[in-house]
Amino acid sequence: QKFNEILETAQSFTSYLEELETINQELENVQIYENPYTSLSPEGLRVSYDGLMNAIRKSMNETENQILTRDSKGITDAEMQKYKVSFNHFDTDSSNTLESHEFKACLMSLGYNIKSSGGAETDTLRRGASMRRPSVIENDFDKIMAIADPGRLGYVTFDAFVNFMTRERKMENTSESVIESFRTLACDQPFITEEVLRRELTAEAAEYCIERMDEYKDAHPDEGKAYDYQSFSSRIYEK
Repeated sequence: QKFNEILETAQSFTSYLEELETINQELENVQIYENPYTSLSPEGLRVSYDGLMNAIRKSMNETENQILTRDSKGITDAEMQKYKVSFNHFDTDSSNTLESHEFKACLMSLGYNIKSSGGAETDTLRRGASMRRPSVIENDFDKIMAIADPGRLGYVTFDAFVNFMTRERKMENTSESVIESFRTLACDQPFITEEVLRRELTAEAAEYCIERMDEYKDAHPDEGKAYDYQSFSSRIYEK
């Protein structure tokens, strides 16, 4: 409604601009080409006016798309605003897209704990308890990027960003989300080793898992002591 009012107000100036262009044409017909009272020209005003109208219509379309996305995905106004603010903050070149490094920084600002491949934390933010969402390994960030950018364009649009965040929100507090997190840590293996648990989780969380996880019998002896994270994750949400 507000955008429609702004658009109507802007459109009401069309007649003034057309009148100005008519007067300017009459002056040019009698070979008067300069106006000592202003540095503006009808041509320049027309370009600025058309630019304004295009900007208003673009904003209207973006807002309508965001409303449709919000309603179709069950996102609240507060969540949509949070996503938009975060996205715009890290869209440093105002391209309406996030490059991979911008996307990673945006996720970290939203609480994702992204760690280096060597295990040293580059950020201490966490989304809730460590057992709810184990840390993401940096060399698996490509997997996250592939989800948000399936076309491998090298950037993430706002719609793709919202889709990713909605997917993450739906996965929270489910056994599937915990299994997926452990699978990431385990590099897609059906088991996770004690070494990985102690390296990637806090000491307290690692001990919690080791004490409660069943041993994975089919792991190769070279893997060391291995645990069944899938049955463990399922049991958590059965309680």
